[in-house]
Amino acid sequence: EGWADISRGMENLSPGVSFMFVFFISLTTFAVMNVVVAAIVDGVVGEAFAVDHDCIHQSNEKRKESTVTLYQIFRKADKDGNTVLSREEYTEILKDEEVMGILREFEISPHLAAELFNVLDYDDSGHLDPKEFVEGCLQAQGEARADTMIKMHCDVMRLSSDVASAVDSVEKY
Repeated sequence: EGWADISRGMENLSPGVSFMFVFFISLTTFAVMNVVVAAIVDGVVGEAFAVDHDCIHQSNEKRKESTVTLYQIFRKADKDGNTVLSREEYTEILKDEEVMGILREFEISPHLAAELFNVLDYDDSGHLDPKEFVEGCLQAQGEARADTMIKMHCDVMRLSSDVASAVDSVEKY
């Protein structure tokens, strides 16, 4: 029997029963479709969370590896072993093709690498400590906008230092 046969049998019943039957079929069809869609959405959302978690994990692992690599470059550049890079040490390490190759892998252009010391030395000490060097290189990765962003960040750090010095001098009076 099909729906046509069932509907022919409904002709003899009252219109209220026919309406209730159609309402029942519509409601159960809607409920079943709702369950099917919910199962599909649940699967898709679960997969999206898994992919997102994997991407975050890979990103964190890559950042750790990058940090270690940059710290190794810092140690290689620090010829006198005083845990800070002078401008001369920094300039000298940029002549190393292996180091420049690694910086290119970090998407740091030779032009940006040459300017990076001035940008990262926001306290105008003439030296870069490991944190300034590693974090600065990580922030400088990427397209040209990274260059602008890192300069802005360092300008803010310089201004913060200047404001702190001004506040200290005012407090002395």
